[in-house]
Amino acid sequence: MISYPFNGILVNGQNDRAIDADMERAFNRMRYTNGVFAAPADGLLVKSVGGMGLTVNVGGAHVDGVMGYEPNIRSFTLDPSSATLPRKDRVVMRKDDAEGVRNIEIYKKLGVPATTPSPPDLIRESNYYEVSLATILVPKGATEITASNITDDRMNPSLCGMVVPAIPYENQTAELWQQIKDSIDLVNAALDETVAGNLQNQIDGNKTDIEGLQTQVRPIPLGGTGATTAEQAITNLGIADYIVERGTTDGWAWEKWNSGKYVCWLTNVITINSAAVSTGIYGYEGIVTIPVPVELLGNVEMFTISGYRGSGTGLVTRIYKSVNNNNMQCYLAGAQNTVQCQITNAEIIGRWK
Repeated sequence: MISYPFNGILVNGQNDRAIDADMERAFNRMRYTNGVFAAPADGLLVKSVGGMGLTVNVGGAHVDGVMGYEPNIRSFTLDPSSATLPRKDRVVMRKDDAEGVRNIEIYKKLGVPATTPSPPDLIRESNYYEVSLATILVPKGATEITASNITDDRMNPSLCGMVVPAIPYENQTAELWQQIKDSIDLVNAALDETVAGNLQNQIDGNKTDIEGLQTQVRPIPLGGTGATTAEQAITNLGIADYIVERGTTDGWAWEKWNSGKYVCWLTNVITINSAAVSTGIYGYEGIVTIPVPVELLGNVEMFTISGYRGSGTGLVTRIYKSVNNNNMQCYLAGAQNTVQCQITNAEIIGRWK
């Protein structure tokens, strides 16, 4: 039986109780499972740090009989995402017996973009052994990895696991991991169904309410119109006439009424200057013509000027007006040719149909 530790005795120049690395690994495999050590709790945890960057915490591990410890926070940058397909990468610990390596190291492993991507396989040979610390989903077109894209594999005994005594506890750990995973999946599914179901119920309820309001008739005594259309409402409420269109055009504000009545009123000030040549019995006369916004049908029913003021040398002796179908004309008569008048209010009422 090979056993240790015992003090050795030199026999023919060799220690008769010495063991080599392979024997030490065999003892470790009998004592411990593969994985990360439980202390600290976040040992070798993979985290996102913005952009495509990742870090791996300080921590220790046992991989296929070899002990390892990382004393520094390690940083990695994932390869750019595919523009068309997602992929899954891994962060792994790898025991490598190659003469130039002989170490446990942490690496990133690049996945293959696919419609339904799978992470790269773990290689587990006698001289080359990998365990997975995390699986990272890289969405198509992604420029940043978030915590939701990272699956922590440290507790999964088939991919990594926690270092525990290599006795039946391993099966218990596997069962515990499966219970945790099943619980998480169950909660996520329940949340999805609950949220989606509640939203759909609200949408259906609102749709029913809206459809009911569209066809609902509120009686006139209760503040309604007793109708489902504007035409019915006008009839039911006994409205004899109503505005069908209104607007402003070239210094006028105007309204068209359903009965055909047309009303427009001046919004700008009209300035009239007396003419340089004396005409008529009133002295000097000036004329200004202002287009009416709509060509009226028939005679003008009313044309009023309710406000004007004069200025300049001489007096305003007379101001009068006329309207044809689409023009308003104002005349100014003054005692001298320096008289000026500003019309501030004017209203025309006619018919547009």
